[in-house]
Amino acid sequence: MSNLVDLTSDDDIDDNSKEKELIRRELLQLKDEIYVRQCRIADLEQLLKEYVQAENRKTQEKNQLQFTRTDGVISTYPWSKILEETRIHKFHILYWRPMQKEICDCVLSGIDCMVFLPAGSGKSLCFQLPALLYPNRLTLVISPLIALMHDQVNQLQALDIRAARLGSDTSKESSSYIYESIGQGSLSLLYVSPELLIKSKTLQRHLSTACGQGKLARIVIDEAHCCSQWGHDFRPDYRKLSMLRRLYPDICITALTATADDKTANDIRTILCLLPNTVIFRQSCDRPNIFYQVQMKPKNASELGSQIASLVSEDPRFIQGSGIIYALSKKDCESICSNLIDLGISCACYHAGLDSNIRESVYSQWQSNAIQIVVATIAFGMGVSKADVRFVIHQSISKSLSGYYQESGRAGRDRQPAVSVIYYSPQDALRIAAMGVEGHNNELQLIEMLGFCLDLRTCRHVLLERHFGESSLPDSCGKYCDNCLRDPNTLTRVELTDSVQKLLAELRSSKQCMTIKQLSDAWRGIGSEELKFPPHVLLDKKTFSTMDCQKILLHLAVSGLLSFHYVALRYAVQAYLKYNECGLPLRPPYIITFVKNSKSANAQPSTANSIGGTQQVVQPAASSSDVTGDAIVPDEAPVKEMSNGINSPRHGLIASEDDKCLVNLMASDSDSCAPIFSLSTPKHRTPVSAKQHRPASARRRSKATAASSSRRSSAGSLSGNKRPISSDHSSESTLATANSSDFESS
Repeated sequence: MSNLVDLTSDDDIDDNSKEKELIRRELLQLKDEIYVRQCRIADLEQLLKEYVQAENRKTQEKNQLQFTRTDGVISTYPWSKILEETRIHKFHILYWRPMQKEICDCVLSGIDCMVFLPAGSGKSLCFQLPALLYPNRLTLVISPLIALMHDQVNQLQALDIRAARLGSDTSKESSSYIYESIGQGSLSLLYVSPELLIKSKTLQRHLSTACGQGKLARIVIDEAHCCSQWGHDFRPDYRKLSMLRRLYPDICITALTATADDKTANDIRTILCLLPNTVIFRQSCDRPNIFYQVQMKPKNASELGSQIASLVSEDPRFIQGSGIIYALSKKDCESICSNLIDLGISCACYHAGLDSNIRESVYSQWQSNAIQIVVATIAFGMGVSKADVRFVIHQSISKSLSGYYQESGRAGRDRQPAVSVIYYSPQDALRIAAMGVEGHNNELQLIEMLGFCLDLRTCRHVLLERHFGESSLPDSCGKYCDNCLRDPNTLTRVELTDSVQKLLAELRSSKQCMTIKQLSDAWRGIGSEELKFPPHVLLDKKTFSTMDCQKILLHLAVSGLLSFHYVALRYAVQAYLKYNECGLPLRPPYIITFVKNSKSANAQPSTANSIGGTQQVVQPAASSSDVTGDAIVPDEAPVKEMSNGINSPRHGLIASEDDKCLVNLMASDSDSCAPIFSLSTPKHRTPVSAKQHRPASARRRSKATAASSSRRSSAGSLSGNKRPISSDHSSESTLATANSSDFESS
């Protein structure tokens, strides 16, 4: 057996250990030095970043001050004279609207800008006019809707302006001509969709060539809120427009929209990679010429159709102008349109399920006043430009408050008085929640929309202003919404803390999920025995109707005490309500406001509920401005002057004496939900006779009395010399039943 020899001596091992220890120490020393240097680098980078941010802020403030001056000084530029001449002689526009000139100056200065102006403010002129000042340079306009692009191109071509639209339906010959025009610089404005711009390498190549030759002037992104998932019309391809800054880094970008809250605005700026010195132009979102009205939806579609028909056929303001009725689905759209046609109303359907030629025909007929009303889904929305739209009616709540603002903003673009009526029901809330379950942030947007409908005392104009992060309006709009038009003495406040606490405790312990109807029935102790709550939890069904209960449940959802729960069925998604495990605890007192009725005026609701606990009646303060969306206008309703504006100090507009109209909310009861807004015929117009649609309560009277009452009501509502509701009939017109009351949690 061979002997093993140890080649390492003890001295060698000691030497190796010393060398390793030295290496370790040197490594630690170097790491410490690296750490110190990294900290120093991070400090310097942060300091440099702060310096750059401060410099950018100064530049932005300077630009902002330059283009949004409030001291009355008018800035002049080398292009100011030709800008004025082009506006007058080419577009035939004699006067600037607010901010239009400043935006044009900013665009011509080559600075990025974001423009937030309400509908009807003339946003299109802000990029169309600058496009004409520099010949042989192209302005690229990105727009989401073919109909909108088609209309604008036709209008520009009618003014002998070189404009074109490039789309998937454009012929090869036309496409070749457009590409050739881009290279030659003979086109002033080119409209494209974001989808085409993202997918078409040919278009990108021609634009890059034009950019390299100095023939691409600017890029305009219309309806820019589509970039953001916080926006109500999110389009995925809009998010890919971030490539524009990478492909064309030296070209200024202008983003325009009418509907963008702070979150959406920040999203737009980030996605489009707008430069730090971007100038922001923002007008108040308020539309002071629009009367906002929230109304409970009738029990069935035919009754809703009759109510809308009565409104449209009897009110002279509605008769003389065009209108839009928005429906939630294609089926609802066709049903409402069919009902209105049967009642003699001139209308047509418009939704995505129709052939494009039919949609185009309907739109053309509506634009030319061949038909009065378009009954549409939200496919008929952005870019609809018609000056004489006098009313917009929503058959159901919108999916978001931003969407509702834009849709209702189709009315009154000529700045003349207009009306927005929105019908809502608790069932619609869960239906919309189920439709938007896969969308980003849809539930939060729906909660905001429900809060708008359920709020019974805050001015509707103020609610919309708050949604967009503004706070310039007074607390009251001058009685130009249903809330500000109410007499606060018609309200009663009821404390439901005990009943709500018992309901929440039961739902928390049972972990049940129910539809809003199942939950309201279980709370009232009716319906399925399996779902009924224990006796100590129940509400008094004699005091609270099903609708009352469902409204309270919506308030609980809006306040975060209940949450939505979704279950995927075979062909659809069902939305349920359940106890919100992540919600904040209930803070007593929980007070609900509802409308007095003729009985409650003399006898208040019972303060003791033997089954559901205690409901304490809390009378409103004398100075309270609480108002309701379903109540009736008091007998002494104020006269609104509605010719050239709104007779209100905050609007600064006074109507002509010959065009006075009387605003009145018609009587509403639990059975009929009668018309909610009426304008009497001005003295210089001939009254229009129309079929009277009487509420169910009137139909239950004797025939002779009903006929007499109907004739008096017709004479009152259609005569310029008589009030629609006289003081002799206050019992019929001033108080809603307790079973149809509106609520608001305090």
